[in-house]
Amino acid sequence: MINHHHGLIATVIFIFYTALITHLSLIGGAQDGDIMDFDQYGILLLDKILHLGAYCCFVLIAHFIFVHLRHLLWLSLTLCGYGLLLEFIQSSYIPGREGSLLDAISNMLGVAIGFITVFFYRKLTQLTS
Repeated sequence: MINHHHGLIATVIFIFYTALITHLSLIGGAQDGDIMDFDQYGILLLDKILHLGAYCCFVLIAHFIFVHLRHLLWLSLTLCGYGLLLEFIQSSYIPGREGSLLDAISNMLGVAIGFITVFFYRKLTQLTS
């Protein structure tokens, strides 16, 4: 069971994490050689892996906020929509940025992996307690 203190801390972390992801998603495009120019690292699909990991972390943080899986599921669906919205904003309004269907899919896969991880973690901890 998640106590109130952990839920409060997780809520603050979730808010700051949301602000960070929003900021990183909406800043202008990276120039060649910038730290955010992921092509320079030579790692295949690095951008997609980072999208997946970022949205998986959203759900893992939220796990400490929501006691009921039903509420976490609703938040997960909302996060999928949020990821789609940010990609749309990138493609329509941010100079130097492109919205990407593959990025949106990576975001949603990250949410799904996070939710499935929490689901099985909670089921396993219920069995052992």
